[in-house]
Amino acid sequence: MTIVIADETDELAQAKWAHYKAGADIEALDYRDAQAADDPNKDPLSLPARRHSSAGGRVPAISGILVGSYATVARMLDQMAEIPGVDGVMLIFDDFIEGMETFGTRVMPLMRCRDKVRAAN
Repeated sequence: MTIVIADETDELAQAKWAHYKAGADIEALDYRDAQAADDPNKDPLSLPARRHSSAGGRVPAISGILVGSYATVARMLDQMAEIPGVDGVMLIFDDFIEGMETFGTRVMPLMRCRDKVRAAN
């Protein structure tokens, strides 16, 4: 799962992300982190251990986050597509309806990894 926060510019997208972090429910995040720390599977590579230690502390997300302009997000997704064994990515949008529309019209056309699909059509 990967959250996409995209806008016209990197600065606008980063401002959205800063707004979401500023409005985070710290008490809820503390509870989330305490529950993850109580994981009976102390394997450092287990999902709960990784998602909270790699998130950089009190971040209102539990998955990967791509933040940037439409072009920046397209480049990051192209990089993900080059990772061996990655066949797809589940995306989550900060605003589902608007995010889906924007992704389809503004990000996907910029993705190099979609060139073969476009050529086949």
